[in-house]
Amino acid sequence: MMIIYKTTNLINNKWYIGQDSKNLPYYLGGGILLLKAIKKYGKENFKKEILQELPPNSTKKDLNKAEIYWINKTNAIIDENSYNLALGGDDISRNPEVKNKISIKLIGNKNGIGKRPNNSGDKWKGKRGSEHYLFGKVSPKKGLKMPKEFVLKNALSHGAKPFLILDKNNKIVKEYLILSQCAKEMNLQRSCIFECLIGKRKTHKGYIFRYKG
Repeated sequence: MMIIYKTTNLINNKWYIGQDSKNLPYYLGGGILLLKAIKKYGKENFKKEILQELPPNSTKKDLNKAEIYWINKTNAIIDENSYNLALGGDDISRNPEVKNKISIKLIGNKNGIGKRPNNSGDKWKGKRGSEHYLFGKVSPKKGLKMPKEFVLKNALSHGAKPFLILDKNNKIVKEYLILSQCAKEMNLQRSCIFECLIGKRKTHKGYIFRYKG
């Protein structure tokens, strides 16, 4: 059964409007801000309610239209208490006015998305594209390299764990902490290395990957 639902954060009463083509009871939504909030507060602190049930013969197009209707009806894009960032359906609006409202909504959020760039001051104001103060200019950060100590500290703060690269004889080839660094230096695919580490695949380009210890 296709439905339009509303997921509410029981801690701060923020909410999200979404669609579910299978009416899965455990599915709370896939919005970026919503997923960040679920990770922060835990699934147990969110409630999902059905706003509309579509007829059995409904199509995906009907579901998209219903989602767009409810997002418009609740002013989900504009409302600061909403986690929604898109107009609904399969398409993301390219309307400059709507995109600017979304940008403004993102500024200052605590989830690390859409934060104001460093040293931009009042020049930012949620502007995108040709309206952004750096449009057509070289970014002041281009070419800058982060100190190795900072990179390592940042990786550790995000839960990075040291891992080993082994050859087919289980002999240690090298040890790394940062996936991207390993992929670059060894000419490997970052995603494939990660899949090896979590057990989704056995090897990548003849190498075995294991977390240290």
